[in-house]
Amino acid sequence: MSMKNVLKWIGIGCGGLFGLFVVLVIVTSIIIGLSGGNETGAPAPAAPATPPDRSSSSPSARFGDGTWVVGSEISPGSYQAPGGFLCYWERLSGFSGGFNEIIANGGVEGGRQIVTIQTSDAGFKTNGCGEWSRVR
Repeated sequence: MSMKNVLKWIGIGCGGLFGLFVVLVIVTSIIIGLSGGNETGAPAPAAPATPPDRSSSSPSARFGDGTWVVGSEISPGSYQAPGGFLCYWERLSGFSGGFNEIIANGGVEGGRQIVTIQTSDAGFKTNGCGEWSRVR
């Protein structure tokens, strides 16, 4: 039985299959976002996959996966990353891991990502988006 016949038998077309895929990606991203904290309520330590550029005393203009402190590890400003299938990012007001500390998030749609990190943001969390670099 071909895939086309299986989809017809189930009662969904290619559009329905794509819709199910999009819903699955969104639900997965929400689950990942909600499970970001630890059980003690203490801030999760930053664990960058790509260490920041520490060649100067100023915050880094390039960084990768991890949770970053705005002002000391990264500077406020606009950044871009190549994105990817499982790219996800959050602007944070704190580090307890609570859902209410997410100011903004994105990346589930994949592709190039651009985000502006504000001076008032406490942190920025990213996973699977590639290396972020300052937009000049």
